Amino acid sequence: ETINSDFEGSPLHNCLVASEDGIVSVPWTKITSPEFVDDRPQAVNVLSLAWGSLQLEALDLSCPPEPPQP
Repeated sequence: ETINSDFEGSPLHNCLVASEDGIVSVPWTKITSPEFVDDRPQAVNVLSLAWGSLQLEALDLSCPPEPPQP
């Protein structure tokens, strides 16, 4: 509201945002009240008698590893 209050035209309803899908029109309420999404891989708990509880990042097996270069 404070952003729109100084604007002499009609109030803002949408905002153009660059995303992975290109440029999209997003409602102003989504810009002023964003929803944060954590898309990091989930950590896996591994129990070890010597080291206690360790966290390992989940493995991404979608791409095979590259062979080592000689």
